[in-house]
Amino acid sequence: MRPGKMVWPNWHMPRGSPYSPANAYGHPQIAVTIDATCLRSNIAGTQLATLETIAALARHDHVRLTAVVSGHAHGEAIAALHALPHVAVASLLRKPPPISDIVHRPFQVNHAFDVAILRRLGRRSVITQQDLIAYRRPGYFKNRFRWRHYRAATKMALGLADAVVCPSDHIRDELARMALADPRRCLTIPFGVDHLNTAKGESPPQAASRLETTEFILCIGADYRHKNRPFALAVANELRMRFGWSGSLVFAGPHV
Repeated sequence: MRPGKMVWPNWHMPRGSPYSPANAYGHPQIAVTIDATCLRSNIAGTQLATLETIAALARHDHVRLTAVVSGHAHGEAIAALHALPHVAVASLLRKPPPISDIVHRPFQVNHAFDVAILRRLGRRSVITQQDLIAYRRPGYFKNRFRWRHYRAATKMALGLADAVVCPSDHIRDELARMALADPRRCLTIPFGVDHLNTAKGESPPQAASRLETTEFILCIGADYRHKNRPFALAVANELRMRFGWSGSLVFAGPHV
């Protein structure tokens, strides 16, 4: 994922900041910390985007890069981080890294505690807001209290962030329409497609051999509610009822 040139919002920079016009060009390196605490279990879209963000920044010599992981980090993800040049890996459960110039969380916050961590890790914070699905849907939470807590944390994080990255103009416009983020501090940076290969020794599932001689519908994605697996079931059922279709429906993706 090779993001293009960023045009940063024209926020006020405090006197003496390494980003102030007086010394921006003479500053040898920028210290950047990436919140990589999402690298815990399966490598899905969010985890892959986080790894690719770190990989893209690691290609710049003027960036001093630290990736912060949780105490239950995914083994393959950690191996991918250690394979990148000039990337320091720190754990939240051990001694925290020194405060950096910028901290970036490439995925949305879940709790107010996440915001506190970001403020501890960097002088300026950048948050990527991938979508507003959980913000709108209480069904993803055990009760209304947790949903309201999540919404409050989202509002606080986006309000305090120095910049908010959106993967599409649609998300950026939604944040502005719902007054969740200042449009002047929002940037649209689409996800890339030239991903790292973190797969090691994968093999087809045992049931794959049954699909060699039959038609099938393939539905790819984790089993989140918004991935619309019930719709795929309904389509397969309609094909069988109306046209006597005898094929199979295949779900491919991790359980979350």
